[in-house]
Amino acid sequence: MQPYIVYLGEPPSLLFGSNQTTQHLRVVNSHFELLGSILGTRKAAQDAIFYSYTHNINGFAAKLDKETADKISKYLSLSHCLESDGTVGSNSLWTKAQYGKDTIIGNLDTGVWPESDSFADEAMGDIPSAWKGICQNDVDTTFTCNKKLIGARYFNKGYEAYVGKLNSSYMTPRDNDGHGTHTLSTAGGAFVANASLFGYGTGTAKGGSPKARVAAYKVCWPPLNGGECFDSDILAAFDAAISDGVDVVSMSVGGDPVDYFNDGIAIGSFHATLQRLTGRSIVICTRGSNARVAKGEAVLQAGGVGMVLINSASTGNEIIADAHVLPATHITFSDGQTLLSCLKSNSIVLGNVTNPETVLNTKPAPFMAAFSSQGPNTITPGILKPDITAPGVSVIAAYTGATSPTGLDFDTRRVKFNSESGHVNPNAAADPGLIYDFNATDYLNFLCSIRYTPNQLASFQQGYKCPSPPINTYDFNYPSFTIYNLTSSVTVTRTVKNVGPAGTYTAKVEEPKGISIKVDPNSLKFAAGEEKTFKVTFNVSTPSLDYVFGSITWSDANRKVRSPVVVLTSS
Repeated sequence: MQPYIVYLGEPPSLLFGSNQTTQHLRVVNSHFELLGSILGTRKAAQDAIFYSYTHNINGFAAKLDKETADKISKYLSLSHCLESDGTVGSNSLWTKAQYGKDTIIGNLDTGVWPESDSFADEAMGDIPSAWKGICQNDVDTTFTCNKKLIGARYFNKGYEAYVGKLNSSYMTPRDNDGHGTHTLSTAGGAFVANASLFGYGTGTAKGGSPKARVAAYKVCWPPLNGGECFDSDILAAFDAAISDGVDVVSMSVGGDPVDYFNDGIAIGSFHATLQRLTGRSIVICTRGSNARVAKGEAVLQAGGVGMVLINSASTGNEIIADAHVLPATHITFSDGQTLLSCLKSNSIVLGNVTNPETVLNTKPAPFMAAFSSQGPNTITPGILKPDITAPGVSVIAAYTGATSPTGLDFDTRRVKFNSESGHVNPNAAADPGLIYDFNATDYLNFLCSIRYTPNQLASFQQGYKCPSPPINTYDFNYPSFTIYNLTSSVTVTRTVKNVGPAGTYTAKVEEPKGISIKVDPNSLKFAAGEEKTFKVTFNVSTPSLDYVFGSITWSDANRKVRSPVVVLTSS
């Protein structure tokens, strides 16, 4: 017996109505009836199911044997049953965005240390009426929320299904690891004066959205066979966070790359998109154990238009030149918080990739780790991973009081803050000029282009019918060009939207070695808000045994919109 997730597709409100109380009961009953019809009795189904996803995701998690799981998969032609053994390791723009005032950030990680100064609610107003969450402290009464840390929940039933019955010390959103506290303060920590690490780096610590409200969703627990965050718990947290009313989901966890339809993070993120949670937004991710570029894949599948990747304390000042499947940057704590604040501003609903800038007199800069996961994209080779680099410096973020900064048992020291890293200047994103626009339908068509079956597509939207013929993967309207196994010539199509004033943009091409590129037309004249389509033809002049790199940059007098180009010719 092991945990499985049975995913049923549509949000429950589409099937059972919008009344929350009756919807919940009817959805739970439908889960019992469905599984009971296979197991033989309703009681057997009640004993097996440990999560019913009833808010914005329709499905359940249950302890089943493989034979039963296979039977469910065959019985439900448009549903999906997957093993729940997927485990995962977590300026001026500030003023314009009002420091992220009243944005609600939900963090799925190891919980939170509520006593941290980064979560003090001094000068905070009333909690926004949109917030519907709770402070789950029924067992751990020492855990308290306030007007800054407005909510906290814990999800451990999937973890418990593997390790056995848990004692009361696990019934708390309190962070005994440090990672969740660190990442949540990175996203939305308040201003804390005179912060330092052992007296070094003294300054004011602050999150990217220091005036945001924050909520912790504890989904990660002490490691079990290398895994600590289980898909069934993550999906339950997603379901709750969407219903609670969070504006931004921040995740700093990750596992081994898997196909999107088997990825609990991808499925949960997509449902957040359907609730307009990440759609047309920049999603904040922090370094976890999985590939950095895999996070970009999850953001893409969730409908985000950009990603900010923030280092964990353990990776120090290491900034990686990753190329993601969507506009992304690897940045510091402070700049990451600034960008989080900007998510609430209409000026950066759509992001744009510009050339990275080096901060002078900061060493090392730039710096590339020997183990860096630079690509290529193992799941979808036609989507660039990674896609941007940025130099970095170390900054300060909050830390738990439950453990030492090293995490070692013999280390008795306790600190309020630990180090973080990364850097970017986000100001250019406020006026991108041109953007490559796409929506949830485009993402589904992308999955069609990589030959997802109806059952696999049902993990994201039931009943979706692929266009015939399907789009070419190369024509996915992504702001980069990745061509693999090119033998002679290929032409791809892109559409750009002008989100700035009227103007004319001209294309400048930096050709990869051995590849000729033609942009048609190479000049685009826009009215405000107008969209234009162009084609790019790639021809092989001299084959190469390795990837070659270039770029296509659209520019007017004031803005540059750069798209990286990566080509691998066929041997």
